[in-house]
Amino acid sequence: MVSFLWSRFSRGSLSLLRSGWLLFGGALALFVALEVTAAISLRAFAPAAGPRNEQAPLVYKSSGAPQQEWHPYVYWRTRPFSSPNLNVGKGGLRRTWNAAPEDPAPHRVFMFGASTLRGHGARDDFTIPSLTSRILAQELDVPVVVTNLGQKGYVSTQDLIALILELRKENLPDVVVFYDGAMDIEAAYHSQVPGITHYESYRRHAFEAFETAALVRLARRSSLVELGLRYVTGWDWSLPGVWRPPNGPDGFAPLAAKLVRIYAANVRISEALADGYGFDILHYWQPVIWSREPLTSFEQWVVGDTDRQYPMMDSLFEEVYTRVEADLELNANPRFVNASNLLDGAEDPAFWDAIHTTEAANALIAARIAEDLREVLQ
Repeated sequence: MVSFLWSRFSRGSLSLLRSGWLLFGGALALFVALEVTAAISLRAFAPAAGPRNEQAPLVYKSSGAPQQEWHPYVYWRTRPFSSPNLNVGKGGLRRTWNAAPEDPAPHRVFMFGASTLRGHGARDDFTIPSLTSRILAQELDVPVVVTNLGQKGYVSTQDLIALILELRKENLPDVVVFYDGAMDIEAAYHSQVPGITHYESYRRHAFEAFETAALVRLARRSSLVELGLRYVTGWDWSLPGVWRPPNGPDGFAPLAAKLVRIYAANVRISEALADGYGFDILHYWQPVIWSREPLTSFEQWVVGDTDRQYPMMDSLFEEVYTRVEADLELNANPRFVNASNLLDGAEDPAFWDAIHTTEAANALIAARIAEDLREVLQ
């Protein structure tokens, strides 16, 4: 009797397992088929490519994009990377052109900023720091070594922390250059919170709700999810959720006002460090495509394409730039340079997207920075 019951139970269990396995396998096969179909659809119905900007070297298409790795306090830095045109060394520092100094103790210039300063899309020798170093080598009798500490996506507070980390190591500069603005605004646009880093919600979820964060990471890799979200107006993964424009008659004004005050506070803190440690310091508020006049036909296309992807981002940039131009504290500071109009009048495209500058524009920016550094270093 017992053996008979066991036999019936065994056959029933095996049948149940077989049915469950077939159901799971069928569901998995259906999901894979839908993923493949979605991936093909995304590729087939991708937006048409815009006009090609000849001034933007295809550095990343030819070399691949370097990846980021975790770094304490600042969240991330670029992993070491090697290619013909783009090289990143230990500590995530982009290779910078420097003349071989004969003096064993050259003047040291540290340059901080985000991907534009770091040289996104530019070859190693044509980043803003490399071009600045080359100009100084040609025009100064004193030896100078420029270090490019720019990192992808850094806001001004991360740049400030990165400086503190160098000072903590007793790695002391003679001059510090900050080149900021765009990432503070872009991060605030996505999060609708001033003064925080990019994708802060990911790190908050990873800390407070690991399971939710893991599901979001999986969803971001799904072609099926991406295809579905194309029909959800305003979806923003950095929230994650639907991005909505600010309500009320003031629009972006409160966000912009707080953003400028936070930036001004970072300027004050960095200058206190400069005074305490005995180095000089310069702050540059960077140009972006919305601060430049007139725009080339390619840049006009970039503005339209950016507005399609990020509605009203131009409004926040324009609001912040207007407030920076009128800010009494910043403009009374002899160490602060509002470079927002520096690229006005250039005939060639100065931007190959809304923020990142071409190598030709990098040369114009470097010339202005080198001019100011000459007065400091001589």
